[in-house]
Amino acid sequence: MVDVAKTSYAVERDDPVSWFARNSVAANLVMLALLIGGAFAALQIRQEV
Repeated sequence: MVDVAKTSYAVERDDPVSWFARNSVAANLVMLALLIGGAFAALQIRQEV
């Protein structure tokens, strides 16, 4: 017989991916910070002529 508690996908997990899946606001804030950081870094690149 299969143990449902071990095979159920509804089990709470404590890894960062499942935490971000449950907290969409936090995930969106991290995405916004990465986009702003990337735009800032792109503006700081000096082009060699």
